[in-house]
Amino acid sequence: MLAKYYTEIMKIQLREFKRLSKYHDRATKRLMEMNDPDNIQSHTTQRYWQTHNKIEQSEKEMRTIIEELNELNDRFHWF
Repeated sequence: MLAKYYTEIMKIQLREFKRLSKYHDRATKRLMEMNDPDNIQSHTTQRYWQTHNKIEQSEKEMRTIIEELNELNDRFHWF
């Protein structure tokens, strides 16, 4: 069954990885703006840590996707 649908699984995983990558980039940019000395007073600590947690969560999910893609690669030898 997996052999029949592995290309579709790969497409879905890559689409999700791209979405997470964009989300990670935006959150990182927002965090860097918060760390700017001119903006340091314009945000709350809660907002800062929420953004930080979003970055960590997206990195965790991206690592999971990479592991799953590596498993598919090991099984079907794409490269």
